[in-house]
Amino acid sequence: VNMYGKCGSLNDARHAFDSMAQLDVVSWNGMIAAYSQNGHGKEALDLFQQMQLKGIAPDMITFISILSGCSHAGRLDEAEDVVNNMSLGPYAEVWMSLLGSCRVHGDLERGTRAAEQVFQLDPKNPAPFVLLSNIYATAGKWDAATKVRKAMKDRGVKKMPGCSFIEVKKKVHEFVAGDKLHPQREAIHAELKR
Repeated sequence: VNMYGKCGSLNDARHAFDSMAQLDVVSWNGMIAAYSQNGHGKEALDLFQQMQLKGIAPDMITFISILSGCSHAGRLDEAEDVVNNMSLGPYAEVWMSLLGSCRVHGDLERGTRAAEQVFQLDPKNPAPFVLLSNIYATAGKWDAATKVRKAMKDRGVKKMPGCSFIEVKKKVHEFVAGDKLHPQREAIHAELKR
């Protein structure tokens, strides 16, 4: 099911799923994820409801897959309903998934609610601050974006700078965003500008 889903062959995935003698949470998750990954949020939600009617308890993977499907389909109302009615309790990862979807779709109000949940559940995580600030900035609410970044700083939350690695002649080189100490910085920048 998972393989067919990742290849975009939903008919084959569904045939494999329907042919299983016994369906467990892993098989349900595989089919829900297949629908979600291929932009079929409604089908993912329908299957999620069938799963619950069959008495199969969803797990974290189920919820992340459903949120992914809702995000791809722009169905953030349903995504938020799923999160608010989760049987597992609040998890920062699930709220982060919803927050990421809000960033993609520019949903400021829902994004603010999701970020507040993550702030409570994972107060040292810089990601919700960055995502919420970006949502505000995209909406042209620069004062609000600045307040979020200030709150991040005031709480002592730090974002790790982005970095990349490249191997040249069996030697690994690390590049960090904003790094001014790399010994070959000048030569690298000259090459990049060329």
